[in-house]
Amino acid sequence: MLSVLWLSALAPPLTPPRVSGRGAGWVEVAVQLDEVSLTVLEGDISMQDELVDSALTVDDSAADEDPYGVVLWPAAQAVARELVALTDGSGEPLLRSGSVLLELGAGTGLCSIAAASVGATALATDYRPEPLELIERATASNSERLGKALAVTTSIFDICDEAATLPPADVVAAAGVLYF
Repeated sequence: MLSVLWLSALAPPLTPPRVSGRGAGWVEVAVQLDEVSLTVLEGDISMQDELVDSALTVDDSAADEDPYGVVLWPAAQAVARELVALTDGSGEPLLRSGSVLLELGAGTGLCSIAAASVGATALATDYRPEPLELIERATASNSERLGKALAVTTSIFDICDEAATLPPADVVAAAGVLYF
C-alpha cells in the first residue's frame, strides 16, 4: 500500500534549529520536533566551502560534488515533524517498533533519526559518504543523550540510478531532494 504525505502550508511554523556544539569538521544543530528534541550534524563551513568549490569546477550535469547533503534544510525538519506524528487508520503511530523507514537523499539524516527516536528502524541513504558519516555520529550522540539505542543504519544509494532497487520499507521519506 502506497501512502503519500503532503505537507500543508497550514502546518504550524517550525521551531528554528540552533547550533548546540562544534567539533572537527562538524557543527551540532539542535532541532525541536514538537515533543521530540534531537540533534543532527552539519558539515562545518570549511567542509561546505570545499564541496561548493568542487561543485563549481565540475561539468554542470555532474552531481558528484553536490554540497547540499551536509546541511540541515527546512524540508527535512518539516517532514521529520510529520513522520513522528503519523498515525495509521486506527490512530496508532505509523512509525513504531517493528516498522522500517527508508530515507532517500538523507543529508543530515533528521528523518531517520526522528523515526528511530519513536522506535522504528531506519535506513538513511545518500549517494555521498560525507553525509552518512555525519549521520552515524549524530545517531550515536542522540542514542547517548536519549538513553536508548537508535536503530539507524546508513548506505550509499543513488536515487538517480534507474537500475537500483529500493530497499524494503514501510515508509519512504524524501525531504528536499529535488532542487535546481
